[in-house]
Amino acid sequence: MDKNNEQMVCLKFCIANEISYFESQNAYGESNFSKTRAHEWYILDNQDLVKDRNVLDIGCGCGAGSIAAAKMKAKYVLANDIDHHALAATHLNANLNGVLIDTSSKNLIGTKCEEFNVILIGDMFYDEDFSQTLFKWLIKLHEAGKTILIGDPGRHGLTEKRRRHVQMLAEYKMPRESQEENNGFTKTKVWKLNKLI
Repeated sequence: MDKNNEQMVCLKFCIANEISYFESQNAYGESNFSKTRAHEWYILDNQDLVKDRNVLDIGCGCGAGSIAAAKMKAKYVLANDIDHHALAATHLNANLNGVLIDTSSKNLIGTKCEEFNVILIGDMFYDEDFSQTLFKWLIKLHEAGKTILIGDPGRHGLTEKRRRHVQMLAEYKMPRESQEENNGFTKTKVWKLNKLI
């Protein structure tokens, strides 16, 4: 695939260069999806969270959270998404930002993730059945000593009951363009799972 076609394929999964916090002015994309930007902003402000730790970014999208973790000196970063276009975008953005991260399209939900200390969860609470499966898995990971961070703009799957078991770490206002593309959500939040059901 030539570079122009590759860039077009990746557009919907990536962040726009004019709003990226990354050094590169060439990050592919037309919008900043809340699922990755919240992690990016929080990690860049809190290096100790990922420094010298192994980070798994589930639902990585364009790789913003993964790239931020790599820039903040994570020991190892694996960007995971079942969408191959998202992983192509992540590779392009990682290269443009001068960081090395691995990628995987394997469905890791439900696995033990034994080699990871920090788990980033993208904007994945969009369906109740899936949210139930996802949250049960995250509880098991938390019980195993993992740090679980959830980026979410207010999806219905992160119910009031589930929010009793997480702590909000940060809230960020989404740019107008992102609000329009994300069903009118105006803010995105980073949550930490820290209370067991």
